[in-house]
Amino acid sequence: MKSILIVDDDDLLREMLGEILRLEGYDVTEAIDGKSALKQAKKKTFDVVTLDVALEKEDGRNLVAPLRELQPKAKIYLLTGMDDPDLKNKSKHHADGHFSKAQPMEKLLAKIGSGDVK
Repeated sequence: MKSILIVDDDDLLREMLGEILRLEGYDVTEAIDGKSALKQAKKKTFDVVTLDVALEKEDGRNLVAPLRELQPKAKIYLLTGMDDPDLKNKSKHHADGHFSKAQPMEKLLAKIGSGDVK
């Protein structure tokens, strides 16, 4: 079973995505901010991390490096509700890819499941 950490301060989105992924058979852990995400990453191994770029108290891109250190094998994907050209440059933020919150849920699930998030 694939283990996923969802990091997002939008309660509705985080809980909805978490519930859908659970129904699809994933082991889901949720975190509301960077501090709780790092705490979870110290306790458990994840296959995938979805990380909101615009967390309330921090830029999610700044969490990629510490998460990568704690979870070297995890695929880390940035989740954004805005159009940010910097996200297309993977070498700049060191994530494995990004996707839009506006993307249809079926496409998001397919990309998470396949590991093919651009």
